[in-house]
Amino acid sequence: MRLLTFTFLLLAGTAANAQPGQGMPPAERARAEQQLRARMGEVVRQRLGLDAEQMQQLNAANRKFDRERLALLNQERRVRMAIRQQIEAGENGSQDRIAALLDSTLLLERRRLDLVESEQNELKKFLTPRQRAQYFGLQTQMRQRMEQMRRNRAQGVRRGPPE
Repeated sequence: MRLLTFTFLLLAGTAANAQPGQGMPPAERARAEQQLRARMGEVVRQRLGLDAEQMQQLNAANRKFDRERLALLNQERRVRMAIRQQIEAGENGSQDRIAALLDSTLLLERRRLDLVESEQNELKKFLTPRQRAQYFGLQTQMRQRMEQMRRNRAQGVRRGPPE
């Protein structure tokens, strides 16, 4: 069952940086991802108090927005990496390129907000305002956790192994 696909997409979207399940055989990784989806779906169902019909509708809504959400995550990652490369190039970095990339971040942020608005409009059809707020909060928490994990891994890479 496809539950809280947003969480899975965050994991997949950060795979280039985080490499969750790195080194796992594909079948084992698929099982681990399925278990994560099932567990997160159960957390959502319990915390929001959803019935079976609402869970089906939530799954359908997630599927509806998955492709665009994943595309945004990938585009944002590429833009961040390109900005980092330009900055690390120092004086050889292109100021015009950095400016264009920064403009892209603003456009992507607008697209993200439009996506959230569209998703909220869809969720209004079957969730109460309280349930929508709780779901939004769960999504935000997961996004923050994933970002913190990404930062921790990046810092670990920069620091190198302990001496």
